[in-house]
Amino acid sequence: MRLNKIQKKLISICEIFKLGEIEAYQQEDSSQNRVFKIITTKGSYIVKEFSKDTIGNYYYLRKRKEQIAISEQLKKHKINCIIPKRINDKQFFLLDKHYYLVYDCSKDKYLTQDNITKNHIIELAKTQAKIHKLKIETKLPCTYKHINIDFDLYTKTIKDPNLKDLIYSNKEKLIEYIKKGNNALPSVKKNLCYSHNDYKHQNILWNETKMTLIDFDASGLSNPTAALIESAFTYSKQNNEINYEYFELYIKTYLEEYGPLKDNFKDCLYVSMNTKLQWLNYLMFKKRLKEATSMLNTLILFASNVETLNEIYENLI
Repeated sequence: MRLNKIQKKLISICEIFKLGEIEAYQQEDSSQNRVFKIITTKGSYIVKEFSKDTIGNYYYLRKRKEQIAISEQLKKHKINCIIPKRINDKQFFLLDKHYYLVYDCSKDKYLTQDNITKNHIIELAKTQAKIHKLKIETKLPCTYKHINIDFDLYTKTIKDPNLKDLIYSNKEKLIEYIKKGNNALPSVKKNLCYSHNDYKHQNILWNETKMTLIDFDASGLSNPTAALIESAFTYSKQNNEINYEYFELYIKTYLEEYGPLKDNFKDCLYVSMNTKLQWLNYLMFKKRLKEATSMLNTLILFASNVETLNEIYENLI
């Protein structure tokens, strides 16, 4: 059988890192670099590919190395993380003009939202609270930005009629929430901590109810309350509804571990929504229309539940 370039590279990586023979592989969606999930005769692995120019950028490389170093710190605090494998005492491995990071994910498995139970919610919320309490010193950037989205431009340029109608019918509401998020930013940015920032199903592996964190590429400084809201929403969203019981359990468990929140919860709801709007803007700009439609539906669900989610929190304190 004739091998393509990707297969040849993955076979070479498996030989160098002694990962076994490839049985299957697939390429995952990623905004910054190519990511491959591979299954071999020895286990399952994630391989991340970076261009030589990207890693040659001093600030990008420093950021990646600091993110890996912090994940090693988290392990010392008994927070399970998967660290890139080393070869010749180096984690970034150069092969054919690209750099690679290799992660061993053999021991655990991914769960979809349908498989998430209350015990998983408790573990997720406790772990996130523990990370936010650590007060890790870092030079990693804060990801919050003042945003402005030209929805009129997208309604003119996007070809998908369903997405175009969805934008048009929700435009005024979205603009209103962008303004509220932008207005809340100054106060929310006064309270920042180190956060994983991509605390979703694809970045967490499970062994029963014991979790392991992977993929720290988005990690940096965030407001703990806003990060909490994003995660509580992620793990309480089922199809196009919110499981309020899961949302309440997530917030309640986090508060028990972390203690009282210092921030205005509703302000953080708006900032959390703006984070999703930033991603929507990126997806529309890149013409990733299927993902943009999914994100816009998620935003509409979030926006329609702001008062209810705030009320759940108010009833807990």
